[in-house]
Amino acid sequence: MKRYLSVFEMIARSSFYKVLLILASMVVAEAVCFYLTMAHTAGLSIEEYIEQSKFCLFFEIAYILITIVIVLPGMNLGSTQSYTLERLRIKGKRIFWLQSLYNFFAYILLWGIQLVVILVSIIVYQKHLPEGASVTNQTMFLAFYRSDFMHSILPLEDAPGWWVLGLIGVTTAFSAAEFTKLQRDGKFGFELLLLVVSALITFPRALGYEITFEVVAFCIVYMIMGMRWLLNVVGEE
Repeated sequence: MKRYLSVFEMIARSSFYKVLLILASMVVAEAVCFYLTMAHTAGLSIEEYIEQSKFCLFFEIAYILITIVIVLPGMNLGSTQSYTLERLRIKGKRIFWLQSLYNFFAYILLWGIQLVVILVSIIVYQKHLPEGASVTNQTMFLAFYRSDFMHSILPLEDAPGWWVLGLIGVTTAFSAAEFTKLQRDGKFGFELLLLVVSALITFPRALGYEITFEVVAFCIVYMIMGMRWLLNVVGEE
């Protein structure tokens, strides 16, 4: 058990502070843009302020950068990670699951921080309404249905939206872990690139997204990629 904790700690230590730096940069960029938008534009709804503040763009950039920093340590780019893993003598499958777990936590952190920024933005918006103007909590609630970006971050009662959100986090975490494993074996895992591209193309997702052709293609890509890591990792001795 101690060996596994050591591996997980090593994986986390290799990129955790970089992930935090990316998240901090995202928060600062969104906060500054939101402040400037509110200072120079009046009379917009909360979702319009968030849209004009480019929250979606900053979130996508953070998603890409986090994906990059969590796979770089396993690519032997001046790193001793592979050597350390060999000395610990832990099977590749188990390293894969530990790496996947860490990757998933990184994406959960990204989602959680973005949600907090949105909620804080709503509070700031409410506190800076013109004198005599007011919005109800119901109005704020409906904003998560009117805005594709906000709805993608918090689908609320849209169950398929939660499934798609979870699917992105889990499968990208798996594919990123497989990518580093294949790199250590001298191979290239193209699946991660396909998954990231497909996630960005289909983001943000509107209400009712699950009935479109786009989601069908999206799920097919994820199922194919899922079979790929299943055959190459789980089936490995």
